[in-house]
Amino acid sequence: FLLLREGLSRFLTEYYLIPVGIIFIIMVIFLPQGLLGFLRRRLNA
Repeated sequence: FLLLREGLSRFLTEYYLIPVGIIFIIMVIFLPQGLLGFLRRRLNA
């Protein structure tokens, strides 16, 4: 997450928080148990 923010802040200096926020919101909506919960479900399925 921090690497994404640093990379975007170099290219989109004024608006770099918009894509970071969108990605964060998408992760919260589609992965409510987090990345670890997602991986556990994928490995158990």
